[in-house]
Amino acid sequence: MRGIFCRIMVVLIPLLVLVAGSSVIGQTEDKATAVADSIPPELTEALELISEMEAALDSISAITFRMKRKDKDSRQVLRVQGRKYVETIDESQPKLLKILPVLDAKGIGADEVKRRYRRILIDVSDIYENAFDLWNFEIDALRDQRASASNEELGDIEQRITVVRDRLDKLLEGQMTMLIAADSLGLNTGEAWGQLESILKNRAENLVGRLQIAVGRRDQLRDKIRSAEKAHASESEIGSERVRLQYAQRRIDGVARSLDETVDLLDKRGYDSAPYRQFIIKSTGETCATPSWL
Repeated sequence: MRGIFCRIMVVLIPLLVLVAGSSVIGQTEDKATAVADSIPPELTEALELISEMEAALDSISAITFRMKRKDKDSRQVLRVQGRKYVETIDESQPKLLKILPVLDAKGIGADEVKRRYRRILIDVSDIYENAFDLWNFEIDALRDQRASASNEELGDIEQRITVVRDRLDKLLEGQMTMLIAADSLGLNTGEAWGQLESILKNRAENLVGRLQIAVGRRDQLRDKIRSAEKAHASESEIGSERVRLQYAQRRIDGVARSLDETVDLLDKRGYDSAPYRQFIIKSTGETCATPSWL
C-alpha cells in the first residue's frame, strides 16, 4: 500500500504545483493587464517615444565608440547608421512635445516622462553637435572630390553637397523649434541652448568664409572666359569654363541661402544679424530675405 501511495503522490505533487503555479501566473498576468489598462493611452505613447529616443541615443553612443577603432570606409558605414538614429530622434521629439501639453491639460501625471526628457535634451544636444560635425565632414569630403572632378561629375557632386547643406539647415532649425517647445513646457534647456547658439555662430562664420571663396572662384572663371573670348578662342574651348561658371554660381546661391537661414536663427536668439545681411548683399548683389532692419 505504501508503495502505491508513494507512486500516487509522485504523480499528484507535480500536478498540484503546476496548478498552483498556473494560478499564481494567471493572477500576476491579470494584475499586469489591469495596470496596463489603467494607464492612459497618451501616457503610454509618451513613454514609448521616450524609450525610442533613449534606445536611439544608446545606439549612437555605441556607434561613436566603434568609429574610433574602424578604418575610413567602415566609419562611413557607421555614419550612415548613426544618421538613421538621429532621424529617429528628430521624428520622436515633435510627437512627444505634442503629447505633453495634452497630459498636463488632462491632469495626467507625467513627471517621469519630463524627467527622462530633460536628460535626453542634453544628450540630444551633444548628438546634434556630433551629427553636425559628421555632416560637415561629409561636405568636406565632397569638396575634395569636386576639386578634381570632370564637368560630367560636377553636377552630381554639387547636388549631393546641396542635399547635405540643406539637411544641416533643417537640423538646426528643428533643434531650435524643439527647444522653444521645451521652454514652453517649463523644461530646463539652458545648456542645450548654449550648445545650439555656439554651433550657429560657428556655422555663420564658416559660411562667410565659404561664400567669399565661392565668389572669388566665380569671378576667376568670369575673367578667364572674358580673356578667352578676347583671344577669339573657340566655343569648344570656352564651353567647359562656362559649365564650371554655372556650377560656381549655383554654389554661391546655396551657401548664401544657408548663411541667410543660419542668421535668421541667430536673429531669433537676439544676436545682431545686420553685419551678416550686409555681407550677403555685398557678396551676391541681392537680398536672400527681407531683413527686419531694412
